[in-house]
Amino acid sequence: MVDVLSRRSSELCLFGVWEGYGGGVAVEGPDAQLLPHRVEEALTFELPWRSYELFEGPVEGAMCFHTSRHQSPNLWWPQDRSWCVASEIDLPWTYVAGSRELVSDVLASTRLEALEASPDDPIGRALPSWLEGRIGQAIDEVIDAGSTVVDLAPGTVTATLVRLSRRKSVLETRSERVGGWGAANVPIDTRDSGVMRRDLKSAFERAIFNLVRA
Repeated sequence: MVDVLSRRSSELCLFGVWEGYGGGVAVEGPDAQLLPHRVEEALTFELPWRSYELFEGPVEGAMCFHTSRHQSPNLWWPQDRSWCVASEIDLPWTYVAGSRELVSDVLASTRLEALEASPDDPIGRALPSWLEGRIGQAIDEVIDAGSTVVDLAPGTVTATLVRLSRRKSVLETRSERVGGWGAANVPIDTRDSGVMRRDLKSAFERAIFNLVRA
């Protein structure tokens, strides 16, 4: 991605890295000229549901960030705002916005797996009806009994709902298959049963997707 974007912009970039990574954010690399630095005038910035640390540097600096999840910057864009890259923590893909020419470059790259998207495309994944039913059953089980196990062909998802208060809960999930595993803690902050089921459904979808990449 850096190779594609650097052909379209030579300006300094701004990088936003989510504050929630355990262990903080480190900037490392063999070339000191490429290392982004913190923007002293605005160390952080806020977006809905997220707070980010703000850095500035060349586009190649996107490869110099290190977090507990080995995550590239969640947001990065040049000073002229001619494009933007967004990697939301809870989504399995990255969005790239820019000119028609830049989008064509991304789609043409043999090193990137890219599909064209439009602003009104849903961010969710269409699931087969049998899997929708199994997720619905898992939601019922975790609400009623506090835990559940979902056995699927790729592996197993184990989930436990930890109730912290009448309003706040955390869904702890573990996605495990032969050769790998992944885990996540998803906060559930609502007393509305419909909103809770929606948030639990999203968490189960992510946990099932993680079976593929665990």
